[in-house]
Amino acid sequence: MALSRCGREKYELIVNVGSLPRDYAFLPVPKQGLKLVVTNLRNRPLDPSRVDSLSQVVMSLYHNYITGSRGFPIIPIRGPFCSLLLFTPFRWKWNRENDPHPLLSFPPGMMVPSAGFTSRTIQTAALPERVELGTIGDPRCQVRTLMMDGRTITRVISMVTDTNHSVINNRWRVCDYDENGQCLMSVLCNFKFESGCAERPMNRSHEEKEDRGKESRRPLCIRV
Repeated sequence: MALSRCGREKYELIVNVGSLPRDYAFLPVPKQGLKLVVTNLRNRPLDPSRVDSLSQVVMSLYHNYITGSRGFPIIPIRGPFCSLLLFTPFRWKWNRENDPHPLLSFPPGMMVPSAGFTSRTIQTAALPERVELGTIGDPRCQVRTLMMDGRTITRVISMVTDTNHSVINNRWRVCDYDENGQCLMSVLCNFKFESGCAERPMNRSHEEKEDRGKESRRPLCIRV
């Protein structure tokens, strides 16, 4: 495992799709499987169970990548799944002792990359640490309810745009909130493809062209 002093925590999810439901058999899944890179946006380490729960959105994101549809349908995975920790700014010794990691001394929230860390600015829907769940109405968001460990979780999948409000291909933000609207997870996701695999069709949905000028709230700018 590598340690990153200034970067964000990153995981890689690996899914070997054995078969797909009939309605989604048209999706061109690479023989090597799908690899989803997950970047933690918060100043708190991701809980392993939260990372594993992202297996439920891998095919939803892939469906959007291929078709452009904003429906993000739930597509069951019929194949092995595993997650790997790639980088973390949270040193294990601080997690195991009473002395907290410096990042944990700040209130929970978005992590700002250290000075000198190479980054670029992207925009997503404004999804804060605490939110009134009934007010999430941004057209770039897909909201769904999950049951995890006996708790009701609200999961929000949102598109990512550049500073000109153009959708960035192969990039999504996924946020989880508890029953009280407290953020549990906020991550960026993107697929990692081998050269020549899973080429994206050109006849994409027109939905990608409808983002400019339709945001119900001012977008959140993030350095990644």
